[in-house]
Amino acid sequence: LIFDGGNNSSDGNGFFLFAKGPNCHVCMSDGCIFQNAKNDHDGGAVYVSNQASFIMEGSAIIQNCNIANRTSDEPVKRNGGALYVESSGNVTIKGGTIRNCSADGYGGAIYLEQNSSKVTMTGGTITGCSSGNLGGGIRINNGTLALSGNVSITGNRQENITDNISVRTNSQLKVTGKLSGSNGSIGVYEYTSGEQFGIYSCADPGNPNIFVNDRNPSLYGNLGSPDNLIWGPEVPKTYYFTYTYALAANDPGTTNNLTVTSCTDSVTAPSYTILS
Repeated sequence: LIFDGGNNSSDGNGFFLFAKGPNCHVCMSDGCIFQNAKNDHDGGAVYVSNQASFIMEGSAIIQNCNIANRTSDEPVKRNGGALYVESSGNVTIKGGTIRNCSADGYGGAIYLEQNSSKVTMTGGTITGCSSGNLGGGIRINNGTLALSGNVSITGNRQENITDNISVRTNSQLKVTGKLSGSNGSIGVYEYTSGEQFGIYSCADPGNPNIFVNDRNPSLYGNLGSPDNLIWGPEVPKTYYFTYTYALAANDPGTTNNLTVTSCTDSVTAPSYTILS
């Protein structure tokens, strides 16, 4: 099911979906696509507010949606190229992709406003989005971004600056479950070495090096005390290999290469020599 805006303009919040109120629950699932929308107001594709909930999962896609075509009597810059969330709105992203969306204000993909608003990501990808102000991917102006699972938020920009997630003071970036992505798969803008950029509220947050500092790519997420995420150097990984060989089939002095059959990263396996 494809909803195509045809690059037409709208003068209301949320080109495809305006979800408002505690009895409003919408799920965007496999095969559903929102694309090619231009909006003059907040929420290029979707607007969620007043305790409404929106779920994105499976292979759902929001792409090429943006806030543009502003007229001279509407000069205010708008936010949330794909999603705008406010007033206890609740968004859950379990999978799917948000890509190539833009806002001339904050949040090229997603914008959160008001402390009670929340976006939970347990999967999914946000990439190729851009903003005129902070948060090329996500701007947490007020509210909470909760992360767990395999999440990728990279390749987003604030004009010509890498800016994947921007967190305003007193807003929250929180790890609520084990993260399983690769090093550097979630970019966060601002902050310097040793500074806190988020918190974790689970016993095992996974590999904190999943977070990379957009302003200084040599800084990665580290676990601080008591439950803080802070910037620091990349933590070296330890790899464990299990292998078997038939001793009778090898002559003493023969050097052989180990074959790694299962590993989460690309590594060079060591060699071994039969001594006797």
